[in-house]
Amino acid sequence: MKSKKVKVYNYPGILEDAAFNLTRITITFDSSITLKTVGHVTNAKSLLSVLASRITNGTEVEIVANGKDEEEAVKCVSEYIQSGCSEEFVKNFLK
Repeated sequence: MKSKKVKVYNYPGILEDAAFNLTRITITFDSSITLKTVGHVTNAKSLLSVLASRITNGTEVEIVANGKDEEEAVKCVSEYIQSGCSEEFVKNFLK
């Protein structure tokens, strides 16, 4: 199991497009990936779960991955969040 804490710097947060792109990234990994915030544990591979968690700008998120590609998964998800949920990051990742 690997984990990393990051702060969301994307206004308004990981909502709508950012949530969709996050799930597009996470489903490429074999590991289970969760996002932990105060009061929520979210399946990062489920768009509905990510949307329901309402992760807003300024929220600290712990990314937790468990599986054979867990290190790469945590690295990639943390980079996406730290990029401000950049569309460019997603385009480059999904090439």
